[in-house]
Parts: sequence; structure tokens; C-alpha cells
Amino acid sequence: MGPPFEWTRDPGRLADMIASHIKLSISDKQALLATLDPVRRLERVRDLLQGNA
Repeated sequence: MGPPFEWTRDPGRLADMIASHIKLSISDKQALLATLDPVRRLERVRDLLQGNA
């Protein structure tokens, strides 16, 4: 297990940590993995959580 969320300053790592704990379709997981920009990846996770993806 990695560090708590509040210790993480890397947006890509935070996105990966959150994504690993939420239920996503295979296509959503693939889209996240294909998103190389860490800030954009975190934004996509936010959108998925809000149902806006």
C-alpha cells in the first residue's frame, strides 16, 4: 500500500491511486492509462466520479 492521499503531490499518482479504488469499465481504465498528461488524467478521474465522462 502506498502513502496516504494527503502525502501525494503528484497529480498522476493521485489519479492512479483513486482510479485503483473505484469501479470503472475496461474502456474507462484504458482511456485513463492512455492519458499521459498527469493533470489531465486527474481531471478525467474527477469527471468519472462526477458522472461527466
